[in-house]
Amino acid sequence: MNKMRNVVVVTIFTVLTLLTSFSTVYAAYGLWYTTGSVQCNFGDGSTIARVKVYLLKKGTYLLPFPLDLICSYANSDTETGITTTKPTSWKVEWLFLVNGYEVCRFSSSGSGFPATVDNKCFPENATVTIGAPMH
Repeated sequence: MNKMRNVVVVTIFTVLTLLTSFSTVYAAYGLWYTTGSVQCNFGDGSTIARVKVYLLKKGTYLLPFPLDLICSYANSDTETGITTTKPTSWKVEWLFLVNGYEVCRFSSSGSGFPATVDNKCFPENATVTIGAPMH
C-alpha cells in the first residue's frame, strides 16, 4: 500500500510539472496568428480588387493557401492565417477587374510586420494591411 501511494505521489508531481511547463513551451513554440485585410474605396461596383497574401519565413510559404481577400465599392475584407512558425516576410499578389475584365495584375513583397502595402494600379483606392504575428 505504501508503494502504491509513492507511485501516485510521483505521478501527480510529474503531471503537475508537465502541465505548468506546457504554457511556457506553448508560448515559445505555439501558434502564430497573422491578420491580413484589404480596404477599398471605389466609386462603384464595376472595379473589384482580389488580393492574395502569402506569409513566408526564409522564402518558404507557411500556409497551404494564401489569405484570399476581395473588395469593391467602399468596403473591406479580413482573414487570419494560423501558422506554427512566426512569419518574417510576406508577398502580396494584386488582381484588379473592371466590369469583369482583368485590367491590372502585379505582386509585391517585403519583410517586417505590421506592413501597409499600396498598389500601383489604383494607389488611392485599395490598400492591404498585414498585422504583426501574435501568439
